[in-house]
Amino acid sequence: MNRKLGLTVILTVFLAGCFGAIYVSRNPSEIALSGPNNLLTIQGEASRVIPETRVNIFTSENQEYPSISQLNDTALVIAWESFTQDGDNYGVYARIFSNKGTNLTSEFRVNSYKTDVQQDPSVSRLTDTSFVVAWESNLQDGDYYGIYAKVFSNTGANLTNEFRVNGYTTSFQINPCVCRLTDSSFVIVWDSAGPDGSGYGVFARVFNNSGVNLTNDFQVNTFTSSSQMLSSAIRLTDTTFVVAWASLNQEDGWGVYAKVFSSTGTNLTNEFHVNTYTTSDQLNPSAGRLTDTTFVVTWQSYQQDGSGNGIYAKVFSSLGANLTNEFRVNTYITADQMAPSVSQLTSTIFMVAWASNGQDGYNDGVYARVFSNTGANLTNEFRVNNNTTNHQNYPSTCRLNATSFAIAWQSYGQDGFNYGVYFSIFNFIEETGGTGQPIPGFELLYLFGGFALFIPFFIHSQKRRTLTT
Repeated sequence: MNRKLGLTVILTVFLAGCFGAIYVSRNPSEIALSGPNNLLTIQGEASRVIPETRVNIFTSENQEYPSISQLNDTALVIAWESFTQDGDNYGVYARIFSNKGTNLTSEFRVNSYKTDVQQDPSVSRLTDTSFVVAWESNLQDGDYYGIYAKVFSNTGANLTNEFRVNGYTTSFQINPCVCRLTDSSFVIVWDSAGPDGSGYGVFARVFNNSGVNLTNDFQVNTFTSSSQMLSSAIRLTDTTFVVAWASLNQEDGWGVYAKVFSSTGTNLTNEFHVNTYTTSDQLNPSAGRLTDTTFVVTWQSYQQDGSGNGIYAKVFSSLGANLTNEFRVNTYITADQMAPSVSQLTSTIFMVAWASNGQDGYNDGVYARVFSNTGANLTNEFRVNNNTTNHQNYPSTCRLNATSFAIAWQSYGQDGFNYGVYFSIFNFIEETGGTGQPIPGFELLYLFGGFALFIPFFIHSQKRRTLTT
């Protein structure tokens, strides 16, 4: 869905910040949530490192809806949309940072075509020194929104011209999600109105790093009644990937489905049902790779935890078989926990971030938690943001290496003018005690505390992972 559909959405999470460094104790009894900001700390061993880092330089109007990706163990790229910066409505911008929070480039414009709206970016690493950004652009393909992309170097230099992704151009093509397959190929999935005969459907196409299509558009969803949309794609191997999406009225309301494909667009599985609990709505999926043959999907589920939306997850094999039952991610269940984003740390460990309404005592906040591939929690849930004035929301996550990950979000008023984009980096340490059992803890490179509030409202666009009931 997108800004043009006039749907009611919930999409405001709010953060602000200070950072803390944490040194993990060998004594498991010393690991606790403590301190005035309820941050995850080792008792008596917390210290601030740097404040949370602002991504955008241009601060007029809105800079919002970030997408983050690793480049290598020590660098990451963040893309976002910015209002009026390119001279005409929204445009897409990006910037590269080190894992110490140092900017490695200035911000640079992603889109070449500047007329009307370019928005809703998705970014993915290709190599240690190159990445691809996809976005939606209004009227550029001649009929409402279409999907465009461009490949960049780690200096921000264009490696390709921008190119159109969708072959079918009638009506709306929106909500792109890009993922790497190899150093020189990637797949982009999006929602398209019309071509499957009923509402929105999910479509995909594979490209090389020169922007040349290696496949035509192909349909992801098999069930086509009503709408299938809000897709998330993740690489499994050089030649296989999985797509998860939300489907309306395939069960009771919205439900989450997935399918595994080859890089030629061939189905390797039938579409399969992700969520077990089917009452009311399950939507806004986020998929994360674990191994060549396993992956995790997270989503939000309405009223399953007894109060508003909650976050759930399940691990699957590449055949679509359940490797775990679905399990609840959030501990705090009052009001809404929404808009999950998942990232792998290792073949057996992943982390999930989400927004939680009222948990920190003031509006929304962004929270996160680390899990094993069996669904066992390896940490307590912890708050990500520290700056709690106004709104911080829309978390996006990425792995940096086996022990560290980054989270980006948007924050209202923190940069002095409406929304701005911020990020933080965390280290995860899994210690072994005398019993030989894992003792989880956190070492935070950049740590924030905060609060959060999801506000239902009509906005000018519908964003990925933001559909609500």
